[in-house]
Amino acid sequence: MKRRYVLIGLGVIGTAALISTAVAASGGGSGNQSQPAKAAKSKRGPPGPPGPAGAQGPPGPAGVQGPPGAKGAQGNQGIQGIPGPPGTNGTNGTNGTNGTNGATNVTVRSTDVNVGPLSSSNGTASCFSGERATGGSFERIGGTGAVSVSRPSPTSGTPTGWRIDFQATQPFEGVTFRIYVICAAP
Repeated sequence: MKRRYVLIGLGVIGTAALISTAVAASGGGSGNQSQPAKAAKSKRGPPGPPGPAGAQGPPGPAGVQGPPGAKGAQGNQGIQGIPGPPGTNGTNGTNGTNGTNGATNVTVRSTDVNVGPLSSSNGTASCFSGERATGGSFERIGGTGAVSVSRPSPTSGTPTGWRIDFQATQPFEGVTFRIYVICAAP
């Protein structure tokens, strides 16, 4: 409806302008105006101030989707999470089997060995059959002498005795040693 009034109003203004131009061109009107006054009337004045802004129009249709953007930089590492709840206790293991009995019969056995002046010899104190040697030692019973070796016998496998190597150190006197072995049996 507003458009119709605007068009009609423009039509009326346009008609009036044509009529006044026709009247002025034909010499109508007062007729006693001077020539410079006529020229001043035909000039246009400066444009008027702009009118107020019109109402916002309706939104336009959606545009086409643009291309995907570039990949962004990796973000910072997040904070550590809270600890989880404690786990359940494991089941008890099964009992092991009983071991074999250790030695229940332990005894000390001994033997005496001697050698003449400035001579060397060796001797072994032995366990009985079924026994094993677990240690040993010696002592000098008489005379003067020196022991150079004191060890299990045999030196490999299961020991069954104790051995010493010795010598008499005086020219007119022999020496006697007592050899001890500790024997154990099941």
